[in-house]
Amino acid sequence: MALSVPLRGQRPWGPACVSFVVGHTVRFAMIRASENTVEAILSQLEGIPAGHSQAFELWIPDHLTLRGQVVSRDVVLTIVHDKAYGMRYEPDGGSQVAGGTIMKYAPVGRGYLDVGYYAELQKRLFDVFLYVSCDKRNFGTFSITLASIFLDAASFFDSLAQTFIRSHAEAGHQFKAEAKIDDFRRKIDGNAFFNMDDYRKLFEAEFLFSDKVLNLNPHGGDFYSQPTACFRDPARCFDIQPFAAWSSDKNPEWWRAFTRVKHDRIQHMDQATLGNTIEAYGAVLVVLSFYHTRFMKFHTRALDTYRLFTPRYWKLGGQATVMQPIFK
Repeated sequence: MALSVPLRGQRPWGPACVSFVVGHTVRFAMIRASENTVEAILSQLEGIPAGHSQAFELWIPDHLTLRGQVVSRDVVLTIVHDKAYGMRYEPDGGSQVAGGTIMKYAPVGRGYLDVGYYAELQKRLFDVFLYVSCDKRNFGTFSITLASIFLDAASFFDSLAQTFIRSHAEAGHQFKAEAKIDDFRRKIDGNAFFNMDDYRKLFEAEFLFSDKVLNLNPHGGDFYSQPTACFRDPARCFDIQPFAAWSSDKNPEWWRAFTRVKHDRIQHMDQATLGNTIEAYGAVLVVLSFYHTRFMKFHTRALDTYRLFTPRYWKLGGQATVMQPIFK
Protein backbone atom coordinates (compact mmCIF):
# COMPACT_ATOMS: atom_id res chain seq x y z
CA MET A 1 0.00 0.00 0.00
CA ALA A 2 1.49 3.37 -0.99
CA LEU A 3 1.80 5.99 1.71
CA SER A 4 3.72 9.07 2.77
CA VAL A 5 6.57 8.46 5.22
CA PRO A 6 7.83 11.32 7.42
CA LEU A 7 11.42 12.45 7.24
CA ARG A 8 13.51 13.01 10.31
CA GLY A 9 12.67 16.54 11.35
CA GLN A 10 8.98 16.00 10.47
CA ARG A 11 9.36 16.77 6.75
CA PRO A 12 7.20 14.61 4.48
CA TRP A 13 8.54 12.54 1.64
CA GLY A 14 5.48 13.52 -0.39
CA PRO A 15 5.70 12.70 -4.12
CA ALA A 16 9.49 12.59 -3.97
CA CYS A 17 9.51 8.98 -2.76
CA VAL A 18 7.24 6.08 -3.57
CA SER A 19 7.17 3.61 -0.69
CA PHE A 20 5.24 0.64 0.59
CA VAL A 21 4.87 -1.35 3.79
CA VAL A 22 5.37 -5.08 4.32
CA GLY A 23 4.31 -5.95 7.87
CA HIS A 24 5.91 -3.24 9.99
CA THR A 25 8.87 -2.67 7.65
CA VAL A 26 9.03 0.34 5.34
CA ARG A 27 10.64 -0.45 2.00
CA PHE A 28 11.50 2.32 -0.43
CA ALA A 29 11.00 1.66 -4.12
CA MET A 30 12.39 4.92 -5.44
CA ILE A 31 13.72 8.18 -4.05
CA ARG A 32 13.29 11.27 -6.22
CA ALA A 33 14.39 14.77 -5.28
CA SER A 34 11.89 17.52 -5.96
CA GLU A 35 14.55 19.73 -7.56
CA ASN A 36 17.41 19.03 -9.96
CA THR A 37 20.10 19.95 -7.46
CA VAL A 38 22.67 17.92 -5.59
CA GLU A 39 21.50 19.56 -2.39
CA ALA A 40 17.96 18.24 -2.94
CA ILE A 41 19.24 14.69 -3.50
CA LEU A 42 21.34 14.81 -0.34
CA SER A 43 18.36 16.15 1.60
CA GLN A 44 16.26 13.19 0.48
CA LEU A 45 18.98 10.76 1.55
CA GLU A 46 19.23 12.42 4.95
CA GLY A 47 15.53 11.79 5.38
CA ILE A 48 15.84 8.01 5.32
CA PRO A 49 14.74 6.92 8.83
CA ALA A 50 17.49 5.84 11.20
CA GLY A 51 17.72 2.06 11.42
CA HIS A 52 16.28 1.55 7.94
CA SER A 53 18.09 -1.44 6.42
CA GLN A 54 16.43 -2.11 3.08
CA ALA A 55 17.82 -1.48 -0.39
CA PHE A 56 16.52 1.50 -2.33
CA GLU A 57 16.78 3.16 -5.72
CA LEU A 58 17.74 6.77 -6.30
CA TRP A 59 16.85 8.86 -9.35
CA ILE A 60 19.76 11.05 -10.49
CA PRO A 61 18.87 13.44 -13.36
CA ASP A 62 21.38 14.06 -16.14
CA HIS A 63 21.49 17.80 -15.50
CA LEU A 64 22.17 18.90 -11.93
CA THR A 65 23.57 21.93 -10.17
CA LEU A 66 25.56 22.28 -6.96
CA ARG A 67 25.52 25.69 -5.29
CA GLY A 68 24.04 27.07 -8.47
CA GLN A 69 26.78 25.69 -10.75
CA VAL A 70 26.32 22.89 -13.29
CA VAL A 71 28.29 19.78 -12.28
CA SER A 72 29.18 16.60 -14.16
CA ARG A 73 27.58 13.22 -13.59
CA ASP A 74 30.84 11.77 -12.24
CA VAL A 75 31.12 14.53 -9.62
CA VAL A 76 27.50 13.97 -8.60
CA LEU A 77 28.05 10.23 -8.23
CA THR A 78 31.14 10.81 -6.10
CA ILE A 79 29.23 13.09 -3.72
CA VAL A 80 26.16 10.85 -3.56
CA HIS A 81 28.19 7.65 -3.10
CA ASP A 82 30.16 9.23 -0.25
CA LYS A 83 26.93 10.29 1.40
CA ALA A 84 25.49 6.78 1.03
CA TYR A 85 28.63 5.17 2.46
CA GLY A 86 28.40 7.46 5.46
CA MET A 87 24.87 6.12 6.00
CA ARG A 88 26.10 2.50 5.70
CA TYR A 89 24.85 1.97 2.15
CA GLU A 90 26.86 1.08 -0.94
CA PRO A 91 26.14 1.20 -4.70
CA ASP A 92 24.64 -1.99 -6.08
CA GLY A 93 24.51 -1.22 -9.78
CA GLY A 94 22.57 1.23 -11.84
CA SER A 95 21.05 1.84 -15.24
CA GLN A 96 20.97 4.85 -17.50
CA VAL A 97 17.53 5.76 -18.83
CA ALA A 98 16.10 8.73 -20.66
CA GLY A 99 16.86 11.85 -18.67
CA GLY A 100 19.06 10.34 -15.98
CA THR A 101 20.36 7.37 -14.03
CA ILE A 102 18.66 5.02 -11.59
CA MET A 103 21.21 4.01 -8.95
CA LYS A 104 20.60 1.09 -6.62
CA TYR A 105 21.93 1.12 -3.06
CA ALA A 106 22.13 -1.74 -0.57
CA PRO A 107 23.12 -1.88 3.12
CA VAL A 108 26.81 -2.44 3.75
CA GLY A 109 27.14 -5.94 5.12
CA ARG A 110 30.74 -5.92 6.33
CA GLY A 111 33.72 -3.67 6.92
CA TYR A 112 35.92 -4.85 4.01
CA LEU A 113 38.90 -5.60 6.21
CA ASP A 114 40.33 -7.70 3.38
CA VAL A 115 40.36 -4.70 1.01
CA GLY A 116 42.27 -2.73 3.64
CA TYR A 117 44.72 -5.62 4.05
CA TYR A 118 45.34 -5.62 0.30
CA ALA A 119 45.93 -1.85 0.34
CA GLU A 120 48.61 -2.33 3.03
CA LEU A 121 50.27 -5.09 1.01
CA GLN A 122 50.18 -2.90 -2.08
CA LYS A 123 51.97 -0.07 -0.25
CA ARG A 124 54.78 -2.46 0.70
CA LEU A 125 55.28 -3.44 -2.93
CA PHE A 126 55.43 0.19 -4.05
CA ASP A 127 58.14 0.72 -1.45
CA VAL A 128 60.14 -2.02 -3.23
CA PHE A 129 59.62 -0.24 -6.56
CA LEU A 130 61.65 2.68 -5.17
CA TYR A 131 64.70 0.39 -5.32
CA VAL A 132 63.77 -2.19 -7.99
CA SER A 133 61.84 -0.70 -10.89
CA CYS A 134 58.59 -2.34 -11.91
CA ASP A 135 59.84 -3.55 -15.26
CA LYS A 136 59.78 -6.99 -16.88
CA ARG A 137 63.58 -6.85 -17.10
CA ASN A 138 63.61 -7.01 -13.30
CA PHE A 139 61.03 -9.76 -12.87
CA GLY A 140 63.74 -12.31 -12.06
CA THR A 141 65.06 -10.22 -9.16
CA PHE A 142 64.79 -11.83 -5.72
CA SER A 143 65.61 -10.68 -2.21
CA ILE A 144 64.80 -11.15 1.47
CA THR A 145 62.30 -8.30 1.35
CA LEU A 146 60.58 -9.73 -1.71
CA ALA A 147 60.42 -13.14 -0.05
CA SER A 148 58.58 -11.61 2.89
CA ILE A 149 55.92 -9.81 0.88
CA PHE A 150 55.63 -12.68 -1.62
CA LEU A 151 54.79 -15.08 1.20
CA ASP A 152 52.33 -12.60 2.70
CA ALA A 153 50.57 -11.96 -0.61
CA ALA A 154 50.26 -15.63 -1.60
CA SER A 155 49.15 -16.60 1.92
CA PHE A 156 46.54 -13.86 1.81
CA PHE A 157 45.27 -15.22 -1.51
CA ASP A 158 44.89 -18.63 0.12
CA SER A 159 43.01 -17.21 3.11
CA LEU A 160 40.82 -14.96 0.96
CA ALA A 161 39.88 -17.80 -1.39
CA GLN A 162 38.82 -19.97 1.57
CA THR A 163 36.67 -17.17 2.96
CA PHE A 164 35.14 -16.37 -0.43
CA ILE A 165 34.05 -19.98 -1.04
CA ARG A 166 32.66 -20.47 2.47
CA SER A 167 30.84 -17.13 2.43
CA HIS A 168 29.14 -17.89 -0.88
CA ALA A 169 28.21 -21.43 0.13
CA GLU A 170 26.81 -20.32 3.48
CA ALA A 171 24.70 -17.73 1.65
CA GLY A 172 23.09 -20.54 -0.34
CA HIS A 173 25.23 -20.41 -3.49
CA GLN A 174 25.80 -23.76 -5.14
CA PHE A 175 29.10 -23.99 -7.01
CA LYS A 176 28.99 -25.77 -10.35
CA ALA A 177 32.01 -27.93 -9.53
CA GLU A 178 31.44 -28.62 -5.84
CA ALA A 179 30.70 -32.29 -6.55
CA LYS A 180 34.31 -32.60 -7.77
CA ILE A 181 35.74 -31.41 -4.44
CA ASP A 182 36.67 -34.02 -1.86
CA ASP A 183 35.03 -33.37 1.53
CA PHE A 184 33.38 -30.20 0.22
CA ARG A 185 30.91 -29.94 3.09
CA ARG A 186 33.59 -30.54 5.75
CA LYS A 187 35.67 -27.79 4.19
CA ILE A 188 32.71 -25.40 4.15
CA ASP A 189 32.11 -26.15 7.83
CA GLY A 190 35.77 -25.39 8.65
CA ASN A 191 36.64 -28.97 9.57
CA ALA A 192 39.07 -29.21 6.64
CA PHE A 193 40.75 -26.75 4.29
CA PHE A 194 40.43 -26.08 0.58
CA ASN A 195 43.60 -26.32 -1.50
CA MET A 196 44.78 -24.84 -4.80
CA ASP A 197 43.35 -27.73 -6.80
CA ASP A 198 39.97 -26.99 -5.21
CA TYR A 199 40.26 -23.30 -6.09
CA ARG A 200 41.10 -24.19 -9.68
CA LYS A 201 38.05 -26.43 -10.06
CA LEU A 202 35.61 -24.10 -8.29
CA PHE A 203 36.70 -20.70 -9.59
CA GLU A 204 37.41 -21.84 -13.14
CA ALA A 205 34.00 -23.48 -13.55
CA GLU A 206 32.21 -20.56 -11.90
CA PHE A 207 34.09 -17.47 -13.08
CA LEU A 208 36.67 -18.59 -15.68
CA PHE A 209 39.53 -17.00 -13.77
CA SER A 210 42.06 -18.14 -16.39
CA ASP A 211 40.70 -15.46 -18.76
CA LYS A 212 40.96 -12.59 -16.29
CA VAL A 213 43.50 -10.00 -17.39
CA LEU A 214 44.95 -7.18 -15.28
CA ASN A 215 46.96 -4.21 -16.45
CA LEU A 216 50.11 -3.66 -14.38
CA ASN A 217 49.79 0.11 -14.05
CA PRO A 218 53.32 1.14 -12.88
CA HIS A 219 55.16 -1.09 -15.37
CA GLY A 220 58.08 0.53 -17.13
CA GLY A 221 58.63 3.11 -14.44
CA ASP A 222 55.22 4.72 -14.85
CA PHE A 223 55.18 5.19 -11.10
CA TYR A 224 52.21 7.56 -11.03
CA SER A 225 50.17 5.97 -13.79
CA GLN A 226 46.43 6.63 -13.65
CA PRO A 227 44.36 3.43 -13.31
CA THR A 228 42.38 4.30 -16.46
CA ALA A 229 45.39 5.00 -18.72
CA CYS A 230 45.25 1.56 -20.35
CA PHE A 231 41.65 2.15 -21.46
CA ARG A 232 42.57 5.39 -23.21
CA ASP A 233 45.86 4.16 -24.68
CA PRO A 234 46.09 0.34 -25.09
CA ALA A 235 49.69 0.69 -26.26
CA ARG A 236 50.60 1.56 -22.66
CA CYS A 237 49.14 -1.68 -21.30
CA PHE A 238 51.22 -4.40 -19.73
CA ASP A 239 48.88 -7.29 -19.05
CA ILE A 240 49.23 -10.19 -16.66
CA GLN A 241 46.99 -13.25 -16.15
CA PRO A 242 47.62 -14.74 -12.70
CA PHE A 243 45.49 -17.82 -13.42
CA ALA A 244 46.33 -18.43 -17.09
CA ALA A 245 47.71 -21.91 -16.28
CA TRP A 246 44.27 -23.02 -15.11
CA SER A 247 43.13 -23.16 -18.74
CA SER A 248 45.50 -26.15 -19.10
CA ASP A 249 44.30 -27.64 -15.80
CA LYS A 250 47.60 -26.73 -14.13
CA ASN A 251 48.41 -24.52 -11.19
CA PRO A 252 50.34 -21.27 -11.81
CA GLU A 253 54.09 -21.11 -11.45
CA TRP A 254 53.81 -18.34 -8.83
CA TRP A 255 51.82 -20.73 -6.64
CA ARG A 256 54.32 -23.58 -7.04
CA ALA A 257 57.09 -21.12 -6.18
CA PHE A 258 55.14 -20.03 -3.10
CA THR A 259 54.86 -23.58 -1.77
CA ARG A 260 58.60 -24.10 -2.26
CA VAL A 261 59.57 -20.82 -0.55
CA LYS A 262 57.05 -21.41 2.24
CA HIS A 263 58.60 -24.75 3.16
CA ASP A 264 62.24 -23.69 2.77
CA ARG A 265 62.76 -19.98 2.17
CA ILE A 266 66.55 -20.25 2.48
CA GLN A 267 66.96 -23.02 -0.09
CA HIS A 268 64.40 -21.53 -2.47
CA MET A 269 64.99 -17.81 -1.97
CA ASP A 270 65.53 -17.39 -5.71
CA GLN A 271 61.87 -18.36 -6.29
CA ALA A 272 60.68 -15.24 -4.42
CA THR A 273 61.05 -13.07 -7.50
CA LEU A 274 59.49 -9.74 -8.33
CA GLY A 275 57.55 -11.41 -11.15
CA ASN A 276 56.08 -14.10 -8.90
CA THR A 277 55.24 -11.50 -6.27
CA ILE A 278 53.35 -9.35 -8.79
CA GLU A 279 51.41 -12.40 -10.01
CA ALA A 280 50.43 -13.27 -6.42
CA TYR A 281 49.20 -9.72 -5.87
CA GLY A 282 47.20 -9.95 -9.08
CA ALA A 283 45.57 -13.17 -7.89
CA VAL A 284 44.44 -11.41 -4.72
CA LEU A 285 42.87 -8.54 -6.66
CA VAL A 286 40.98 -10.89 -8.99
CA VAL A 287 39.45 -12.72 -6.02
CA LEU A 288 38.60 -9.44 -4.28
CA SER A 289 36.88 -8.15 -7.41
CA PHE A 290 34.57 -11.17 -7.51
CA TYR A 291 34.07 -11.39 -3.77
CA HIS A 292 33.11 -7.71 -3.33
CA THR A 293 32.00 -6.90 -6.86
CA ARG A 294 29.66 -4.00 -6.18
CA PHE A 295 32.07 -2.36 -3.74
CA MET A 296 35.02 -2.79 -6.10
CA LYS A 297 33.08 -1.40 -9.06
CA PHE A 298 31.53 1.64 -7.43
CA HIS A 299 33.59 2.42 -4.32
CA THR A 300 34.95 5.90 -3.62
CA ARG A 301 36.64 5.27 -0.28
CA ALA A 302 39.56 2.88 -0.91
CA LEU A 303 41.57 5.41 -2.92
CA ASP A 304 44.58 3.22 -3.74
CA THR A 305 42.84 -0.05 -4.59
CA TYR A 306 43.66 0.27 -8.30
CA ARG A 307 47.08 1.84 -7.97
CA LEU A 308 48.84 -1.41 -8.88
CA PHE A 309 46.37 -3.11 -11.23
CA THR A 310 43.37 -2.22 -13.35
CA PRO A 311 40.92 -5.05 -14.18
CA ARG A 312 40.67 -5.38 -17.94
CA TYR A 313 37.67 -7.72 -17.68
CA TRP A 314 35.41 -4.83 -16.62
CA LYS A 315 34.38 -1.86 -18.70
CA LEU A 316 35.16 1.65 -17.58
CA GLY A 317 32.00 3.50 -16.60
CA GLY A 318 33.57 6.79 -15.53
CA GLN A 319 35.89 8.27 -12.93
CA ALA A 320 35.04 9.62 -9.53
CA THR A 321 38.51 11.18 -9.32
CA VAL A 322 41.80 10.76 -11.18
CA MET A 323 42.66 7.71 -9.05
CA GLN A 324 39.12 6.38 -8.58
CA PRO A 325 37.64 4.59 -11.60
CA ILE A 326 34.01 3.50 -11.67
CA PHE A 327 33.49 0.19 -13.50
CA LYS A 328 30.45 -1.44 -15.03
